[in-house]
Amino acid sequence: MAPTEIRLYTVDEVCKLFQCGRSTVYKLMDSGELQSVKIGALRRIPPEAARAYLARQLGEVVTTDAA
Repeated sequence: MAPTEIRLYTVDEVCKLFQCGRSTVYKLMDSGELQSVKIGALRRIPPEAARAYLARQLGEVVTTDAA
């Protein structure tokens, strides 16, 4: 069975996506508004977490699909 590829965004990639600075992204992660994963000293953001944050900011209903 082949491993499933999991793509995680870097902080810099989320900065480009959100068009904001690194400190803003870190504040969002520290406050819990933007979910992230800590791998050693690195922080990574699942694409679903970035989409959910943006959807909340736009006032859209966020749903999660049951696997």
